[in-house]
Amino acid sequence: MNSQEIKGLADYFRAAMKENRLMDIIDGRIRDACKEKQVMAVANLAKRCLNSKGKKRPNMREVFTELEKICSLPEDSQVQVEIDDDDMMMKKECR
Repeated sequence: MNSQEIKGLADYFRAAMKENRLMDIIDGRIRDACKEKQVMAVANLAKRCLNSKGKKRPNMREVFTELEKICSLPEDSQVQVEIDDDDMMMKKECR
């Protein structure tokens, strides 16, 4: 996405996700205090929430459930997140 296509924070976030540079834009306090797999899981959830097609966005109950799962993970567990990549839903395991 070039700079002319980025019109706001949501576009900037989506561009960073698409270009695999999310950790470059994450606040240093979050990078230092949180596990990368949890940051990625929350970021992927946020990306789903920003979907321009309302029917593809998770409802509040789904968001709550996902966040609960992410927050309650033990130290050595895996995070399973849904990724919406150009209208194709798939599950990805993060270690």
